[in-house]
Amino acid sequence: MTLLGYALAAAAKGMYVFPVEPGGKTPGRLYPNRSAEEAPWTVKWSEVSTLHVPTIVQWWNQCPDYNIGIACQPSGLLVVDCDVKNGDGLDEWNAICSKYHGENSWEVWQTYTVGTASGGAHFYYNWPGVQASQSGLSTNVDIRSNGGQRGGYVLAAGSVGPKGSYEADNAYGTLDAPSWLVELCKERPRPKPIKPRYGQPAPLSFAGLATQVSMAPEGNRSNALLWAARSMCSDGADESLALELLAPAAVDNGLTEREASDTIKSAYRLQQQKDGR
Repeated sequence: MTLLGYALAAAAKGMYVFPVEPGGKTPGRLYPNRSAEEAPWTVKWSEVSTLHVPTIVQWWNQCPDYNIGIACQPSGLLVVDCDVKNGDGLDEWNAICSKYHGENSWEVWQTYTVGTASGGAHFYYNWPGVQASQSGLSTNVDIRSNGGQRGGYVLAAGSVGPKGSYEADNAYGTLDAPSWLVELCKERPRPKPIKPRYGQPAPLSFAGLATQVSMAPEGNRSNALLWAARSMCSDGADESLALELLAPAAVDNGLTEREASDTIKSAYRLQQQKDGR
């Protein structure tokens, strides 16, 4: 099947598609026949993703090698992304399903699934429409849904990467996300402003640290959180205050709640050891 055929098949399932760079994961350029330097403008995927067959045909006639992106927000999807590059996300996902779904956890796997080029998998679920978090479920299990302003996207079956192709692993339909998965993935309300505590610096004095954590680039998020937590500890703030102020900023920036909590607690242990406390 051609990439156009795969794009039309995805749209027939109600999945909103858009063109992605050939062989890549970034949205496609508007002028694919020109060099990236001459035509750097990329498709505004969250605005143009569509089920409209003539538009899809026009895109892939323009560039038959476009990969296929699926925009999760308009498609009403939650996609569980199990990565195996730096660990075994499939084992982690299996453990999560067993923990929350019990002995019948195999049922959760009986949904439309796409094997990724790196050997991982995307599990598709119908999402009920509540606002989803942008945090992962574990170290190697991420989610793509309607989180943030634009939501997320994944590559569809038929797409091709440097390590191989994305292929549908089964012919199942898409299951509704089980209630426990909805609960795990929905966005949490932001904590209310914290009143200053007697004998401690006011939380506002640490606002800059929280901002630094929320803006840390990928690859440096844990280090930024560790530094901010050690700074708060050094300034005499309780660990509970650091958890209340810094953890939400870290989670908003992509760490899981567990990763954020563990990093903050580790920072306090390290700083207390250094200070001889």
